[in-house]
Amino acid sequence: MKKWEAIFTEADRELLKTFSRTERQKFGHRPALIIVDVVKSFMGSRPQSTLEAAAEYRTSCGEAGWRALDHIKRLLDAFRERDLPVIYTTVDPVIAGFAWGPDKRSSAEEYGQKKYSEEAWEIAEEIKPRSSEPIIRKTKASGFLFTPLAPILHNMGADC
Repeated sequence: MKKWEAIFTEADRELLKTFSRTERQKFGHRPALIIVDVVKSFMGSRPQSTLEAAAEYRTSCGEAGWRALDHIKRLLDAFRERDLPVIYTTVDPVIAGFAWGPDKRSSAEEYGQKKYSEEAWEIAEEIKPRSSEPIIRKTKASGFLFTPLAPILHNMGADC
């Protein structure tokens, strides 16, 4: 059993066993890296427990996000060394305020609050985008919904 499968229920395991593919999916020839929402409002302003981080930003995952940052940085460096496309997503706080935010519990008022200012949606300093790397500014949870992400991937020739 893979480490992450430990959280599965018996029903989940049975479903996976019955319907999952047994062969490994092949990679394409032109991968793209999409770094999704590695921002202060989803990580917190510093490493702390999820409960502490959520007190600062309701959407924060706390320490887990900070632990993931080193892994994301290594993957980002590998893509950059090979001159492969890198794309970032973050929330557009101004438009999201008019569109009632990126998730079901969001409201226009919440995005007017100081804690959800533009600073809350800035990409982590450790993995800042280069000027040649696009940033998709979204209004909903999906980077594909009402954004140019799909055509950008197509124009980049990304196949995985």
